[in-house]
Amino acid sequence: MGNITKKITSVLLSATTVVWLSGSSVLLPVVANAQSTDLQSQINALLAQIAALQAQLAAAGGASAACTFTNDLTVGSKGAAVKCLQQYLNGAGGAKVAASGVGSAGSETEYFGSLTAAAVAKWQAANGVSPTAGYFGARSRAKYSVLVAGAPAPAPAPGPVVGGSGLTVTLAPDQPASGLFGESFASRAFTKLKFTASSDGDVSVKALLVERTGQGADAAFNGVIPLDDDGIRFGTAKTFSSDHRLRLTEKFVVKAGQTRTITIAGDSDNNQDAYNGQLVSLSLIGVEVDGSAAINASYPMVGATHTVNSTLAIGALTLAKGSYDPGSGLTEEIGTTSYIFSGLRLTAGTNENVLVKSIQFNQSGSASITDLANVKVVLDGTTYDTTVSSDGKYFTANFGSGLQIDKGLNKELYIKGDVTGGSARTVDFDLYRYADLQVKGLTYGYELLPSATETTADNDDDSEFQTAEPRYDASQVYINAGTITAQNAPAVGAQNIAVNLSNQSLGGLLVDVKGEDITVASMNFDMSITKDAGDSVDTNDVTNITLVREDGVVVAGPVDGVAAGDNAVRFTDTVTFKPGRTVYTLKGKIGTDIGSNDTIVASTTPSVDWATVRGVTSGVTITPSPASAVTMSTMTAKAAALTVSLTPDTQSNASTTGQTVVAGTSNYLFTTYVLDASGSGEDVRVTSLKLVLTASSSNTADDLTNCQLYKDSTVLNTGSNIVNPSNSDAAGGVEKTFSLDTSF
Repeated sequence: MGNITKKITSVLLSATTVVWLSGSSVLLPVVANAQSTDLQSQINALLAQIAALQAQLAAAGGASAACTFTNDLTVGSKGAAVKCLQQYLNGAGGAKVAASGVGSAGSETEYFGSLTAAAVAKWQAANGVSPTAGYFGARSRAKYSVLVAGAPAPAPAPGPVVGGSGLTVTLAPDQPASGLFGESFASRAFTKLKFTASSDGDVSVKALLVERTGQGADAAFNGVIPLDDDGIRFGTAKTFSSDHRLRLTEKFVVKAGQTRTITIAGDSDNNQDAYNGQLVSLSLIGVEVDGSAAINASYPMVGATHTVNSTLAIGALTLAKGSYDPGSGLTEEIGTTSYIFSGLRLTAGTNENVLVKSIQFNQSGSASITDLANVKVVLDGTTYDTTVSSDGKYFTANFGSGLQIDKGLNKELYIKGDVTGGSARTVDFDLYRYADLQVKGLTYGYELLPSATETTADNDDDSEFQTAEPRYDASQVYINAGTITAQNAPAVGAQNIAVNLSNQSLGGLLVDVKGEDITVASMNFDMSITKDAGDSVDTNDVTNITLVREDGVVVAGPVDGVAAGDNAVRFTDTVTFKPGRTVYTLKGKIGTDIGSNDTIVASTTPSVDWATVRGVTSGVTITPSPASAVTMSTMTAKAAALTVSLTPDTQSNASTTGQTVVAGTSNYLFTTYVLDASGSGEDVRVTSLKLVLTASSSNTADDLTNCQLYKDSTVLNTGSNIVNPSNSDAAGGVEKTFSLDTSF
């Protein structure tokens, strides 16, 4: 089979361009003895034929898919496509969005939230779509189309990619100098490559094919890893198979008309005795891209050849559990922010100062990328952003020009973030390989492999270093659903309430919500009325009952009390409780059958009286606390009442013979009254007061002028309301009315 035929077959089978070196036979997308324009014309014609055949096959393959997906769908997406996806997942997809309520069968919505993401991830896992990150993209659309059409499932692959038409791969002119490949080396640069995309579009590179070459053994390498333009590791290190080859599968994008530098690097272990003196190199033998971009490359591409060495003593970096590490047995609620998941202490050895360049944490827990936000790495007090791998499991922080740790000194490093979803899932940020912490010695210039005191590998999430991967097995955090707890609200204390008036306080709850918004579909309250002798009352004498938030918003009701039995007050409005501590007041109107001194005590048992309690973010059912009754303050029914009395000093003066006043005195204080409504069931408004004036003899009343009442320092009657007695007022006493300017 000729080279062109091989290429066409590759396009037909996988819709990607794969270039291999096999023995001495080289398959190139640009054939040395053919004009590139002629070859491209043949390829384009054949691709057109393939597209036509695929269209015919699709027409004959069965009914079209029920949903039409034209865009990637992820958390925050909205529209009819989201609802159709939820309907599919709840039905034929076999990964229900929710068992009941919002998102369940018949209650699908047009919003892509955490419940939809979790269902998509479950569907992806069941159907071999990787990564299972809950992101409905090209791979998921392709798998969906196959499943709906009933066709055999092909290997997961991206859908058609609109991108650049070509990618040129060359060796960089500044290859690493040949040198040593010693013990505990990390990220040792071997082959430096330039990737240049055509000007008509971006090119996504999905794999690099690497072969170990030279006069050495595969075992001299502990792993092979790509380095980005800044020399920072990305993706995961791979080891060689029996044919001395491996495939680096972390994707990267080359922007249209631009060039990226990617370096193939190697790690070694701490014992190279068996390979001392061997000459090893790493050769690029192939590139895979998404889409149909033609690759212009000449293989193999070989950079530096290094000599394996077992005698050079370079610097060291010893790792230990950090002081910020939270330890084991951890549970956090959805909504927790800036939580520290795991931490390390980094101590430089005595041979040389070291420079810490980057770190990559492996999130090995069951939580998805959509369950976390604002994941940052903090090194020596400075916070760094992280980038996330395509599978959502590796979080990398680049420390820029690096942080120097002098010989014998140490620094603290930890990873933190927000928990935004993932009820009943786990978060576990491990250091999977020592080489995932990128460190360079500043004396010899080699990147070195950190080490630690290890225990036997048990993978029990105990914040210990171990002899197998993950090297630092961090403690995992269990994500709890939100919580809601109610108690009597001290702010709504025992008080007198009025009969036959609306909005009288019947009790108060202090509700404490953590983790997420929580909805309660219905709430019941008991109401105990203790009646005075002769009264005949029941809870149906309490009407127009509402539940009022502390900002005055009515969140449930109004409803009327039900006579006899438990749960006399029954709210069926769905109430959304926000995180935090909030006071809610039960208010209502007590009827005239309830007499003065009758008492009312409201109560509720949240665990049984509150129904369909669900976390808005997590979507899971939550049991509110406590399981015992929450009894609110006692309210006493009282009629309107006002008691008037003299202050003690006024009473004392009144019991004596009186006081002598000099004629012409102004603003003389005659007496002080106390108006007391503490025994009233409602507020009392005063508009006027009648006071009795007694003169010792006739024709002396007009000696008093400008008589005014004061409330504290405020004058209550002014202008025409000022009282000026006249001589016609009888000496035996006459009522004088003080009309107030404004009632109080």
